[in-house]
Amino acid sequence: MRHRRGLVRLWDYAKPSWRRLTLALLCMGVEAVCVPLMIWTAKELLPPILQSGQSQALRRLDLVALAVLALGLLKGLASYGHYYLGNYVGQRVIQGLRGDLFWHLLRLSPRFFEETRSGKLISHLTNDVAVLQQVLSENIAQVLVTPLMALGTVVLMFLLSWRLTLLVLLGAPLLAWVLQQMGRKMRRVTERMQQRLADLTSLFQEVVLGIRIVQCFNAEERERQRFGAENERTFAAIMKGHQLQALMTPTIEWIGLTGMLLLLWFGGREVILAQRMGAEDLIALLGSVQVLITQMRKFGRLHLILQQGRAAGQRILEVLDLPPEIPQKPNAIALPDIQGHIQFDHVSFQYSSGEMVLHDISFEVRPGEVVAIAGPSGAGKTTLANLIPRLYDVTSGSVRVEGYDVRDWDLASLRSHIGIVPQEVLLFTGTVRENIAYGQPEASDEEVEWAARMAYAHEFIVRLPQGYQTWVGERGAKLSRGQCQRIAIARALLRNPRILILDEATSALDSESETLVQKALERLMEGRTTLIIAHRLSSIRHAHRILILDQGRIVEEGSHEELLGRGGLYSKLYELQSLQARGEGLE
Repeated sequence: MRHRRGLVRLWDYAKPSWRRLTLALLCMGVEAVCVPLMIWTAKELLPPILQSGQSQALRRLDLVALAVLALGLLKGLASYGHYYLGNYVGQRVIQGLRGDLFWHLLRLSPRFFEETRSGKLISHLTNDVAVLQQVLSENIAQVLVTPLMALGTVVLMFLLSWRLTLLVLLGAPLLAWVLQQMGRKMRRVTERMQQRLADLTSLFQEVVLGIRIVQCFNAEERERQRFGAENERTFAAIMKGHQLQALMTPTIEWIGLTGMLLLLWFGGREVILAQRMGAEDLIALLGSVQVLITQMRKFGRLHLILQQGRAAGQRILEVLDLPPEIPQKPNAIALPDIQGHIQFDHVSFQYSSGEMVLHDISFEVRPGEVVAIAGPSGAGKTTLANLIPRLYDVTSGSVRVEGYDVRDWDLASLRSHIGIVPQEVLLFTGTVRENIAYGQPEASDEEVEWAARMAYAHEFIVRLPQGYQTWVGERGAKLSRGQCQRIAIARALLRNPRILILDEATSALDSESETLVQKALERLMEGRTTLIIAHRLSSIRHAHRILILDQGRIVEEGSHEELLGRGGLYSKLYELQSLQARGEGLE
């Protein structure tokens, strides 16, 4: 049932190309008929030629040659047509499937990506799609042509001798059983192989992303051995598949050879003893069986490839069937303008592991107010901020923006009013300009430059080799961390959000970079509702209010001066950081 549903869904991708598919099927039918017709033509016309006079025989021989040539040309044209058109349809299916898979991944929540290895996702988009592509593009035409040619050959054989044809087909049940058993094994082998490839991809990506750590800890040899072991396991899994493919061909040939021997044994007696058929019929039958064996050998190989594609397709469909964890209501709210009013009403949140991160959180951020969230590491600060753009849904309670529960908002509309500057800035591969305009692709050059100037980024950008058209490298590798941070601030400025979330945006920066970034952030916060996630408490002294989070609960609330005067957790954390700063200064 699942297999049929999968085929129906693949058909949905092929339907837009139904005209080409129909033409491809027509070409396949023509090609399938041509080979039996060649055999039939030779069988019907050669005996009269041999019994005719010399001149008449030569004329008839010319006609036979021309007929076979015409059939050969027709077969070649049909083969070209079905191969090209079949590949066109197959590639369109793959293109649509790959695009839908990528789009679906974009709509899944961060929770999914936190719980799924990135290498596995990359493997779905590359390895699994590549296997399916091999089936749908390179072999789909053969999958349809081969059975048609085999069927045409069997029909010809019945016309020649139904008795001997039935004798040859005695091996069909055995052949079907072999195909079924090997197909099942191939599906299991393919699933293991794709899993191994996913693990290998994950390991490779992990090492590439952490190459500085690997080299600084002299761990190259250890990682080489780890990769080598995983590579060997992947090799073994792949070779299992090749072993099955290698076994399939001789098995089918042995079954076919048995049928041919039976045909030769009993057919010879039909010709010599019973004289119920002519020698030319037996020769045509033997030629037909040889064609049939060739087609069955092809079909056996294709059957295993189909099982590989089925396993890969199932892995892809399993991802596509994952429901978005953040559903959107049909009548969702979309507001073009907001003031930036945020309310947390008895909010609790827990991860799928069952760990409760936030407990009964309630507070309000008024339009234009700057509120900081501070507390020890692991207190739930970033998780709390992620609930506002609805990257996660609350377990209980509600988060409201402009008086509406975020679950009632249109997601695109809600997020269009929110700007985020994270601690770990991610720049996408592309130019400086493209990264600044990421949230507003239609922005003009003047608007991009204005945002860069406001973020104190214009000065260093114009000194780059190609200015705003400078390639930033993967994840902004060609820029310093402070420069990346200022580009991220310019990106947020250009979007002009009413709500701003700063997630420890100045942490781990040197003093000069921190000063520039802090100035840029002050400009960014002007007139906007701002939520600051802070580890360095010195950066939030000017916030209107500070909420102290500890073990998922708000334990203190007030201004910087009020919290210091109470001598609570904030006061202790601030004093500890001040002592650390003075110690670093003495050094």
